[in-house]
Amino acid sequence: MSYPQIIFGTPVIEGIPKDIDTFDDSIVKVYFAEKWCGDSMARGKGRRRNGRNKFTNNNVHDPLATKVAEIFKCGAKNLQKFNSVDPFNVGNKVSGYVCKDVGVNYGSMAILSINNIQMSYPQIIFGTPVIEGIPKDIDTFDDSIVKVYFAEKWCGDNIQVYKYYNNNGEEFVSIKARSFAFAKNFPNDNILQSIDTLFPSINDSTKISLDSLPDNLSELADPVIQSKTFEICGGCRSSLVFYEFDVEAKPLFTTSVTGMIRPHVIDSNEDETGFLMISESGQINEWCQNFRENALSINEEYRKENDLEEGYYFNNFLVEGRVLYYLNSSGEVSRENIFKVKPRDIWKYHFIQFDNFLQTKALHSMDSLYRKGEQICEETMNNEMDIDPRAWGRYSNQIMRLVSNRPNKYLDSDNDQHMIVMMGVPGSGKSTIANTLVPSGWVRVNQDELGNRRKCESRTRQALQNGRSVVIDRCNIDIDQRSVWLKMARDMGVGNIWCFVLDIPAEVCKSRISVRKDHPTIPEGDFGHSIIDKFQYLRQYPIEQEGFNSIITVHSEQETEDAIQHFGTLLNLSEDEVLKLNTIETAMSEGISKNKLQGLHTEDIQRLIDQKMKCARNALVNKIVSKGGNELELEGLSMPELQSMLNKLRQ
Repeated sequence: MSYPQIIFGTPVIEGIPKDIDTFDDSIVKVYFAEKWCGDSMARGKGRRRNGRNKFTNNNVHDPLATKVAEIFKCGAKNLQKFNSVDPFNVGNKVSGYVCKDVGVNYGSMAILSINNIQMSYPQIIFGTPVIEGIPKDIDTFDDSIVKVYFAEKWCGDNIQVYKYYNNNGEEFVSIKARSFAFAKNFPNDNILQSIDTLFPSINDSTKISLDSLPDNLSELADPVIQSKTFEICGGCRSSLVFYEFDVEAKPLFTTSVTGMIRPHVIDSNEDETGFLMISESGQINEWCQNFRENALSINEEYRKENDLEEGYYFNNFLVEGRVLYYLNSSGEVSRENIFKVKPRDIWKYHFIQFDNFLQTKALHSMDSLYRKGEQICEETMNNEMDIDPRAWGRYSNQIMRLVSNRPNKYLDSDNDQHMIVMMGVPGSGKSTIANTLVPSGWVRVNQDELGNRRKCESRTRQALQNGRSVVIDRCNIDIDQRSVWLKMARDMGVGNIWCFVLDIPAEVCKSRISVRKDHPTIPEGDFGHSIIDKFQYLRQYPIEQEGFNSIITVHSEQETEDAIQHFGTLLNLSEDEVLKLNTIETAMSEGISKNKLQGLHTEDIQRLIDQKMKCARNALVNKIVSKGGNELELEGLSMPELQSMLNKLRQ
């Protein structure tokens, strides 16, 4: 560049300072805006090759992309360009755009060229819409809706068999995955093998003719029908739901060239599938509520009979849910009038998340490997956890970061250092307890006083290097926050790691913060109360498998006193020994080497500290005098005051 081009980023916004009502004369008013919870993104002038999106996007100035975006009712930035060989029609190279805007047109695509020959116009292939949960106004609909069809909700992989044409009118049949132009394999998921089994006629030739369609694709012979959508599921596919069959392609619906959908209707004697004629307000919501309760009971009874625990496991459910199609008089449904209803347990676990459940399962598996004396690596963790291959593929890196370098409590240690990791919401009494333990020889590490976690980590590491035992005085409400201290303890060879949980009633904590003044981070009043409510909701109770030797939980003042008594005598240090340890640590923080302190009495060490500090003070005074300062005015000033004066003179 001819000159550095500065792009100002989004600033880190701090909490309100103590002097919030003090400001300069340029400030005339304050605007209170909503604080949104999400991902910050700044749009400005400038270009980068790849943004935060998972795909490269240069569509903004492409007129064809703009035209396609108008059809799909999305921005051009939400289109992903593709240029791929059709694996089901050997020799066809197809290019165009796939819509990545989550909604009714998600996965829809526009074909722009075939074998480098531009299409006369974009050929639109409507994808499988993203189906939302039932809205609050589920019983409100327009007059064109005459009935609702309740279909089975299958748990598997969605594929769509569709037709497309070249400029000469030649027809092709292919298969696409939900958000891609063509079906393809993914790590730990060989979907093409299942397609081979279920649609052999497509894979046995280089091109399938519409004149020789298999029975399950016969609808595609109709020129009005553009595609047919299936769910591939079964016992040999990784699935939350137990299926007795190995693998089947369950037909869901056909899509017309206009994008209208016609569900695959089956005769059923079940109360939970079939048609419901719309006759009165509230009946659909009532049906959905009854279904959720019945399905949950079925799933719970199934787990009970088979001795299964609730969670994200293979074959852990019998019912995933139902799909509601709001049909017009022609038996068709528009893309925005399809909804899903599921029991509470399947909603909770259907979408794979690296949440408390998966973290806890990883820690239990790690603990099991430690107990068996096995190595912690990707192979052993994958085998021990035995989760959905797709979940492992997505979260293996996070799982390995979570379990790597954690303490192994099954190994004997001759290190007599201790670490207490406190856990509790604001107002639970952490700092009061930690301060009570300091005279017993514990080093207190408090984030409110030090300012941030990085400084806490530095102080903790320094204390452990000096042979001290530490108490981590911060909230530590979840596994991730506690991991920092456990891994540090392991790296430093700490032999005894405790978790001290203050499970104090929220109302008690709120009453405490209502009366305390000038707290550095938690304000008094309603805002402080809301922080407690938030922390109560977010907290994850500790388990020993995280790496703790022991966990002590208290619920009352008496239990707290008993715990303080326990930890107060744990180090077994006299007052003189504690004083010497504190003095040694002060000396080392002043730059006096540990070797120089060996064999000295506390008084001798203190003399070294005083001498060191006197030299440092004299050096600072000399610098101030050399800058024009008056030596007589410096008498009685503290070191921070002297440093501040020197800084001003340097300016």
